[in-house]
Amino acid sequence: MKIFKNASCCFFVIICIILISCNQKTGKETAINNFSENPCVFIIYNQPINGYDVQVTVENPTSINDLLVGTGLMQLKKGKDTFNIVHGAFFLPDSILNSPQKNNLVIDYNYENGSSTDDFSPFKWDMPFFFADVNFDNHKDLILNYKALGQRHGSIYQVYLNYGDSLNCEPLIEKPFCDFDDFTRFDYKNKEIIIHLSGGVYCWEDYFYKRDTNNEFSLYKIEDINTDGYYIVFSEYKIEKGKKRKISEKREAKIIEEAKQAGRGINIIETPDKKYKFYSFDDGDNGTMRHYKTYIQYKNDSGEMVFLQWQDKVRFDYSHLYENVWQFKYKDTAYYVAKTFKQGSNCSWGYGMEIFTLKNGIPTYHTKFYPKGIYEPHEHKILDFDSEELEYYLPAYDVAVCYTGFCHYDIDYMFNPKTYTVSITEYDESQPDKEMQKKVKRSWKLIMPK
Repeated sequence: MKIFKNASCCFFVIICIILISCNQKTGKETAINNFSENPCVFIIYNQPINGYDVQVTVENPTSINDLLVGTGLMQLKKGKDTFNIVHGAFFLPDSILNSPQKNNLVIDYNYENGSSTDDFSPFKWDMPFFFADVNFDNHKDLILNYKALGQRHGSIYQVYLNYGDSLNCEPLIEKPFCDFDDFTRFDYKNKEIIIHLSGGVYCWEDYFYKRDTNNEFSLYKIEDINTDGYYIVFSEYKIEKGKKRKISEKREAKIIEEAKQAGRGINIIETPDKKYKFYSFDDGDNGTMRHYKTYIQYKNDSGEMVFLQWQDKVRFDYSHLYENVWQFKYKDTAYYVAKTFKQGSNCSWGYGMEIFTLKNGIPTYHTKFYPKGIYEPHEHKILDFDSEELEYYLPAYDVAVCYTGFCHYDIDYMFNPKTYTVSITEYDESQPDKEMQKKVKRSWKLIMPK
């Protein structure tokens, strides 16, 4: 990119050549004829921008995605001073062209404030240029927006420092200023600049800059996130004398981050013998009748940590949220009792129970402990992902312990693994008397076959 450094006469010659070639007329006339070798659009902003009168000659304008894009020869005037800068990808909405002829026009244009990328950034993603204080000196610097040339198809921003009474016509090439894009964040309270490099949800780096003792911006901290098997690893590094030293590391199961993305919280349940851990959450993919996902974590025979999706082929409308896991022993075998929750339509919901043993994270279900009349054979709808998502039914082994279809009812149950007792309670919130609101409805015990 060429920069015309305070070379007013050089810029003036270029403008004259363009205007002569464009056969420019005076005033607000917009029809310029007989020009084909170097088409241009001449933009005159109607109001001062940060104290500057701005004119831009856009060479070789092309309509791209509803934008008029071309090389912009910018002239900024303040008093007797003139500053000339080339914007390599100047853009404006192509709706400014009211004539079928899209070249060789002189246009008066109103400057707008534009929209910030977010609350932590002064950058205007929809403006070709703007002024913003990006080095915390209380002077708004000139920022050029190069649209869709940055990471994740965002913008990159080029900085020209404003010293209050003069404008530097050379772009800053020092870090962090040369790395500004839509992901850059500013902490104006602590006067820090954070450069974000995105490699995806679980792969990114943040570089933290602040002024050092020499009044220069220097890198003092790095934070990153990466994956290690089933875990997401958050690391923090301190930069001292140009060297990188790790000061902290946090490891979190990927499932927890997935639940955070869904925004509905997560139940993390460890079995009493601490051999297994369940991660269960509402993934937010459905309406009133929720869609739940559950994962089980365990160590395999080699001591490696393994995560498996629990009941991964059960169709979403048959899925459950896991709320608790108890354990009892029978004939030297550990049996797990899981409490499940299911939201139905409108005001209906219920709690269920599953009894199973586990081997390498795979359950074997047992119905022999349910008393007569409690368990009724039924089926779950299954998706066979290996056969083009064909649907079919397989036997289910859970028990519906309690259920309600009334909005003012609240139900629950608990299991006592010492007495094998299931105690069901019901809360009728429509009753004025608290004693009537809560009452034990019924209880039953598991049977221990001989």
